[in-house]
Amino acid sequence: MTPAGTIEPRRVHPSTTLIVRSAQVLPVPEKIKVSASSYPARDVPSHLPAASEESCPGQVADGAWPSVESTAGWGDHPTVVTTGDGSPTLYHPAYQQTYRSLHGAVAESEHVFLNHSQVVERFRERQATAVLEIGFGTGLNFQLTAMAARHFDAALRFVSIERDLVSAETFQQLWHAYPLGEDPKTVAWGIELRSLLARMLADGSTDHRGGEDLRHHLDWTPVRLEVIQGDATRIALPPEMFDAIYLDGFSPPQNPELWTAPFLASLAKRLKPGGHLVSFCVQGAVRRALQDGGLVVQRLAGPPSGKRHCLVATAPQNP
Repeated sequence: MTPAGTIEPRRVHPSTTLIVRSAQVLPVPEKIKVSASSYPARDVPSHLPAASEESCPGQVADGAWPSVESTAGWGDHPTVVTTGDGSPTLYHPAYQQTYRSLHGAVAESEHVFLNHSQVVERFRERQATAVLEIGFGTGLNFQLTAMAARHFDAALRFVSIERDLVSAETFQQLWHAYPLGEDPKTVAWGIELRSLLARMLADGSTDHRGGEDLRHHLDWTPVRLEVIQGDATRIALPPEMFDAIYLDGFSPPQNPELWTAPFLASLAKRLKPGGHLVSFCVQGAVRRALQDGGLVVQRLAGPPSGKRHCLVATAPQNP
């Protein structure tokens, strides 16, 4: 017997289910406040390289920080780095890219994914919302989306596809000192959610490149998360299922399979009429592929101090 609000784990092979029961929904600020803080991480230099308009999420240009030479001693595993707004992200040595913008991890996620996808507006109107994410990464997009859903007491189904999950140890190192703001209820929610995510990651495989897809579930009222561990290009999903798609893989040179015309066309079919696909990548080939998939594509303003533009592709409404 577990008290209300505590974790009651239940395992179903090959999936992992974590259930949290909450007695009530507590009010929190509309945005998580981020303040500069000290992390067990590499510091970001004060002068960050400007991102190219044809570059994509986390792309590290030739000669930009961090260079291959400067990260050679960091080992084979993702390393925590502090970004421009004080929030942390990871540098992946195999992909030679960061998971989030060095100009500000939280600022980037809020601006591009939560705002341009219209997800926050849907929550504000208490609309049940389904989100598909390509690339779970550090879990930042999910955390911010889940916190917003709970704030507005709006049902959220969040499906994220990730081939290589970060380890529970890396996740805890990344988020243990992350500032959640000054509101005690916000802090309590953040601690609770991160504890659940760490438990889920501890039960996952960090490298999944074959065999049966693994599915991990987490329930956090009114949020349900499903992480599908496998190859995003071969996982079948029903058409017109999602109100928003977060396309958040590494850049095309490092993660080319996530940016092919056939895969982008398949994502376009997963959007409900009026739904939005959002990404940092504004490359011409990506925009054309989404247009060919029937979406209306725009380049909108990027996050403050970050890239100039980001991409929003909208599925037309039914006549």
